[in-house]
Amino acid sequence: MHGGEPLVVGADYLRQWCETVQAAAQDTAVGFSMQTNGTLFDDAALAFCLEWNVKVGLSLDGPRAVNDLHRLDRRKRSSFDAVERALTLLSKGEGRRIWSGFLSVIDLRSDPLEVYSYLQAFRPNMIEFLLPLGHYDLRPVGKEADLENTPYADWMLRIFKAWYEERPQTITIRRFRDVIALLAGAGDASEEWGVQPVDFAVIESNGDIEAVDSLKTTFPGANHLGLNLRDHGFDDMFSAPLVIERQSRWNSICSTCRACPVVKVCGGGYFPHRYSRDNGFQNPSVYCSDLKKMIGEIYAAVRQDLDRYQQSPGAP
Repeated sequence: MHGGEPLVVGADYLRQWCETVQAAAQDTAVGFSMQTNGTLFDDAALAFCLEWNVKVGLSLDGPRAVNDLHRLDRRKRSSFDAVERALTLLSKGEGRRIWSGFLSVIDLRSDPLEVYSYLQAFRPNMIEFLLPLGHYDLRPVGKEADLENTPYADWMLRIFKAWYEERPQTITIRRFRDVIALLAGAGDASEEWGVQPVDFAVIESNGDIEAVDSLKTTFPGANHLGLNLRDHGFDDMFSAPLVIERQSRWNSICSTCRACPVVKVCGGGYFPHRYSRDNGFQNPSVYCSDLKKMIGEIYAAVRQDLDRYQQSPGAP
């Protein structure tokens, strides 16, 4: 359940929706999750999520000054107090049972260690730091004139160095976890990383079956498959060209990326980040230089630890 904001329809409606889905999938285990900005997350929403074991991710970019850079209401007022009320419900008591952690979008104007310290204080299980949605024709802040610079890697690596040295390490930072796992030979990661097939679709509130909705940032209709729940089954997705392209993920990567030594980690970069009007998605990520630097420095840190471990007395 995401959006937009899923709680706009209210907890009672979402309860009916869960009941309908579960009734239609009697022979299938269904796991429910929600991504919310927290502004409407109240006691009723908490009760619904506890009842249905809905795992809740909270979108929060950092302390008040950072969160207010982008997350204002329609009247341009801060939403921070409402989000912190949601955070209180999720980070204490029964709420911790369903709280999966934070989703935070990077803003280069913020101090990465200040952001991490604020989020860390609530003891989340996981933090996901997202690169802003952008591509060659809609360049991210800090990359407008020079795609070879690495402001996003520099921002993330300051957090990595702090996180990597923590003992005990109680918080998973998904971006770092995926990079380390793929460097170690894992075959699976999140949608942004690796070359495994993408295994999900988005169902819009009108019943349309679509590709990942972040493709909307590239060109109108980029995520449309021409399918809907009334007339099609989910198996019909596998004949849609866009799905075929992302199922054979290696074939969707441009020749520059195929020749790169870190391609099995970065997977050529997040699909929407590759877009340009001239070449479609046949480009390296607009964040290519950042990905290379971040992967390289994470590899160096892990390699150094492994070498130290192997050289220590009594090491296997």
